[in-house]
Amino acid sequence: MGNAYAKTMLNIEKPRIALLSNGTEDKKGNVLTQEAFKLLKQTELNFVGNMEAREIISGDYDVVVSDGFSGNIALKSLEGAVLSLMSLIKAEIMTNLKTKIAGSMLKKNFNNIARKMDYNKLGGAPFLGVEKIVIKSHGTSKAESIYGSIMQVVNMHKNNLVSNLTNELPLKTEQTE
Repeated sequence: MGNAYAKTMLNIEKPRIALLSNGTEDKKGNVLTQEAFKLLKQTELNFVGNMEAREIISGDYDVVVSDGFSGNIALKSLEGAVLSLMSLIKAEIMTNLKTKIAGSMLKKNFNNIARKMDYNKLGGAPFLGVEKIVIKSHGTSKAESIYGSIMQVVNMHKNNLVSNLTNELPLKTEQTE
């Protein structure tokens, strides 16, 4: 489903898919992760192997597969790390006149970085595998995030996401029902 989503919504022809684990080696992870690795390896997807959470925003992967618990921890850790880093940078810039002047010259650059890292602009996370378009917004969502979630729904509808997901998945057989 992540593969179909990346193709449909991100226009990526052959998405690079990685499995979130505690190491890049094939045998890393708990039983669930190891079994998922084996199954992903057997598919025709562009599965590139395990990845560690620190690589999530590296740009090396288009789809990250994880269980809900680990994925949620990874995302919230990343959000917290970005917020902490931005606060540290701001505090450091405000330490004296020289750094304040330098900071003012780089303000546009810092604002660009902050804008790129702001999860509020994106909206929410899509629930894939259901027959309708569903977005789960962050529990602390503000108006901007809700607007982003609504725009996600509009774009998913325009791009026929549900139909494309259905077409990408193998047909049900009597054995899988």
